[in-house]
Amino acid sequence: MNSVKSFSFCIKFAHVYSVAMSQDLYSKILGPVNAEFAQFKDYYVSLFRNDNPYVNMLLQHFAQNNGKFMRPLLVLLIAKFCNYSSDALNSLAASFELLHSASLVHDDVVDNSFVRRGNHSVNALYNNKIAVLLGDYVLSMSLEQLHKTQSISLLNEFALLSEKLSEGEILQLNSIKNTTLSESVYFDIINRKTAYLFGVCAKSVSILSGLDNAVCGKFMEFGLLIGNCFQIKDDILDIQPTAQMNKTVGNDLAEGKFTLPVIFALNNSGMDWSDKISAVKSCTASPELLQSISQYTIENGGIDYAYSVMDSFKTKAFNLLHTINKNAPTDVVEAISAYFDLIIERNY
Repeated sequence: MNSVKSFSFCIKFAHVYSVAMSQDLYSKILGPVNAEFAQFKDYYVSLFRNDNPYVNMLLQHFAQNNGKFMRPLLVLLIAKFCNYSSDALNSLAASFELLHSASLVHDDVVDNSFVRRGNHSVNALYNNKIAVLLGDYVLSMSLEQLHKTQSISLLNEFALLSEKLSEGEILQLNSIKNTTLSESVYFDIINRKTAYLFGVCAKSVSILSGLDNAVCGKFMEFGLLIGNCFQIKDDILDIQPTAQMNKTVGNDLAEGKFTLPVIFALNNSGMDWSDKISAVKSCTASPELLQSISQYTIENGGIDYAYSVMDSFKTKAFNLLHTINKNAPTDVVEAISAYFDLIIERNY
C-alpha cells in the first residue's frame, strides 16, 4: 500500500472510529433517561405547528434542523441525579432548547453566517429580517414553555440568562478593539455567551426539586463548567476542523476573534505578535496569516493546553457533584461522565 493510500485509509479509519465512539457515549448518556428523552422529543416536535402556512413552513426549519439536544439532556440527567420527576420537565427542557435555537438564529444574522449544523441558516434561506423575526417568535415560544412550569424563580433565572447571552455577544464585539489577548476576558465572554445557559439548565432543575440555595448554586457552577468545556471544544474544532465538519480553518480568527488555544500559544511564545493581532482584529489579515497563526497554535501547545483546561474543569465538576450527593445512582453518574466526554471528544 503506497503512502497516499495508507494516509487516506488512516483518515477514513479515524473518522469511522470517532463516529462509533461518539455513538457509544451518546448511548451511555441516554441509558438512565431513555424513556424520558423519547417523551421529550415527541413533545418538542409537537410545538412546531402554526395555522398560518408560511409561519408553519418557517417553524419546520427548526423541527428538521435539531442537534443532539444536549441542553435538554442535561435537564433530564440532573433530574435523575436529584431523583426529581415532574411533567414540568418537558416544558423546562423545551424552553431552554427553544431559547438556544432562537439565539443561534440571531447569532447567524450578527455573524453573517450561512450554514448551521450542515444546513443553510435561516438568513441564508430567506433574509435577515425573516431570521430576526423568526428568532423572536421562537424566543416567545420559549417563554410560553417556561410559564408552564409555574415557577417565578425560574422566570427570574430565565430573564438573567437572556441578559447574559446578549452581554456575551456585546462583549465579544467590543473585545475586538482590544489589542491585548487575555484569558480572563475570554472566559468572561464565554461564560455569558455559552456557559451560562448550561448553568441555568442544571440550576433550574435543582430549584424545581426544592433544594436549598447553596446546593442550587453548586449546580449552577457545575453547569458553567460544562458550558466552558463546550465552548473550548468549539475553539479547538475551529483550529483543527474534522473532515465531517466540512469547514475551513480559523473562522473565528477571520472574524477577529481570538480563542483559548490561540491566546495561550501567542501569549507564551516570547514573540511580539502585536501587528499580527491588530491585523486579525481589524479583519484585514490575509488567509496566509490566519493559516500561520492556526498552525503556530497547533505546534506550540495551544490545543494541548485547551484539553488540559477541559480535563481540570471536568474533575472540578465531579468534585462538586460528590459534595452534593456522593451516593447518587451509578448509572446516572456514568451518564453524566459520558456527557462530559462527548463534549470533550466530539468531532462536530
